[in-house]
Amino acid sequence: IVVTASWGDQPYQRLQASMQEPLCAKMMGKYFHQQLINLEEKDGKEMAKKFEIDAVPTILVMDADGNLIRKIEGAQESERLMSIMKNSLA
Repeated sequence: IVVTASWGDQPYQRLQASMQEPLCAKMMGKYFHQQLINLEEKDGKEMAKKFEIDAVPTILVMDADGNLIRKIEGAQESERLMSIMKNSLA
């Protein structure tokens, strides 16, 4: 789950660019289902409270049962993002 807000557009755009790099995009498409949540909407406000989100973008890596595996705050370069996501699979 990628949590963002209108006031966090630049960091979100950097994160999107990282996620679209070919190797990162391939891994994300194969192992992860992506969902975008706006922090300013009802669902986003509930997520922010539940998972203590105070920075955007924030990626919440969840298992199939909805349990939080990892919380990644801020825009990440593609290599770092891939490393974090690979470790989340272990």
